[in-house]
Amino acid sequence: MFTRFAFPAQRDRVAKSECTLSLAPPRMRTVKTWADTPHDGNAVWMTPHEAAEYLHVGVDTIYDACVDGRLKHTKLGYRTIRVKRVWIDEWAESHAEPRR
Repeated sequence: MFTRFAFPAQRDRVAKSECTLSLAPPRMRTVKTWADTPHDGNAVWMTPHEAAEYLHVGVDTIYDACVDGRLKHTKLGYRTIRVKRVWIDEWAESHAEPRR
């Protein structure tokens, strides 16, 4: 890989690693979903994202229910929230509309 320089002195300041060509593929961030993670379907503790995917609702719905006190949850540290699957099922059952 050759680079053109406006001044010859710039060529001397370029590090050797900048001149080598990297054939490694670019790093891509992969996002794991609840369905992609290996589990038996009976996980005791879930993150709000996993709970939202489990119920097929938005993550904001889960967070709002936790803030309002409608969904029982546990805070681990400053920002980490975990919800038991049993609590999610109870909350969903209490909000289910009866069949007509």
